[in-house]
Amino acid sequence: MLSASMRRCADDFARQALVTLEGRRIELPERFAPDAGLLARHRAEVFLDAR
Repeated sequence: MLSASMRRCADDFARQALVTLEGRRIELPERFAPDAGLLARHRAEVFLDAR
């Protein structure tokens, strides 16, 4: 899911790079996985418009 603000981003490269990834599943790394608590916090507090 790509935010509306990113769709309007002035940086063409960043916008196009993310648009091509939209809707694709994120593959977690086998090593050095992100902290589950931090991911939960982002889902609850940071990505509010994704609900």
